[in-house]
Amino acid sequence: MHYHVATFQELERRIDNEGGEFTLVSGQKRPNESGRVAISHPIVRRHLFIPSNEWIFGTYTLRWQPTLLNVVRKSKPDVLVVAGHVGDLTYWRLGSLRQRMGFKYVTWQCGYEHNPGTLKDVATGKFLRRYDYHLAYHSNAKKYLISHGVSESRIMVIHNTINEKKIGLLSRDKARQMVTDELQLRRNRPIILYVGAILPDKRVHVLLDAVRRLAPRIPASLIIVGDGTALADLKSASAGLEWVKYTGRVVKGVGRFFDAADVFVLPGMGGLAINEPMAHGLPVISSFADGSATDLITDGVNGYVLNLGEPVQYVGKPFLDDAHADEIAAHLEAILGDAENSCRMGTASRHLITTKYSFEAFIDRILKGLNEAYSDATTFSRAVGQLALQLST
Repeated sequence: MHYHVATFQELERRIDNEGGEFTLVSGQKRPNESGRVAISHPIVRRHLFIPSNEWIFGTYTLRWQPTLLNVVRKSKPDVLVVAGHVGDLTYWRLGSLRQRMGFKYVTWQCGYEHNPGTLKDVATGKFLRRYDYHLAYHSNAKKYLISHGVSESRIMVIHNTINEKKIGLLSRDKARQMVTDELQLRRNRPIILYVGAILPDKRVHVLLDAVRRLAPRIPASLIIVGDGTALADLKSASAGLEWVKYTGRVVKGVGRFFDAADVFVLPGMGGLAINEPMAHGLPVISSFADGSATDLITDGVNGYVLNLGEPVQYVGKPFLDDAHADEIAAHLEAILGDAENSCRMGTASRHLITTKYSFEAFIDRILKGLNEAYSDATTFSRAVGQLALQLST
């Protein structure tokens, strides 16, 4: 995805500097794909694109990447990193191939299952224990791995993030004037922002309902940036509401919406969607998302994590839409109703994303994990050799 580009390009640069080689293998865009759309052009020197097949059986998704095994055989990596989806049959085969070729096998692990169940839980435990090492998105991914029998010594929490140094900031007044003129918004209203794919698991309709419930106390504008399969239904639900504005998918120039907004809300699934508003100095209200929210957000300090989020992700209970909307509305009121506190929260977000969760620290943690995966006794410059990073769409 576009938000992976800086990470892979910096990994290539750092690994090259240490005398190693970096290869990126990614899945090809599927026909009629919308919402989450992968880039289709090379972003590093050695970037291969391969087909990825997917079949859905009830709550289970199986994947197969027919050419990946040959790519690995030809590249002969010292370290192979994959996304770590238990339903990807290719990853099971690579576990066997590793025993013959001798490469270190590493997951880039989010620690989340869309549809957990007893059978899947048993398979996941066996699957995760086949790896030599795990790069965990966040602390909750680490807990997830440990709960499936992975040793803590084989886990590095990397805290996925974006390159905050490449984000240009506009003054709030300038950005607000640009956006209110562009979208014909009332200038005296606070702006609530959502940026991301418009898909069912993003639960954007719950945010729409929350802003509607907030309106009698604090009338606000809602800007929704993105597209996807749930967009038509969302527009239908908001027909006639002049305070809701849709921009479609925006990548270049999306910063103006963050700089104009007063608060960012992630009501459903996501991950790096939290990091970008923090880099722009915004308070963030988030569901449990992919698990990263509880690392990035401290209640009352730089935003709020929704209490109803975690059960949805970990035990598969359905969202309670009404209660969820009420909770978002209450947090929006707490932020938008106190300008001084809102400013403090935004400053705290920016500080976190430029220090503890900075891009440089993120890359350092990845490379430290890869070094530990290869050998505790050798330096990275000797150990890294060839690194193949494989993330399929």
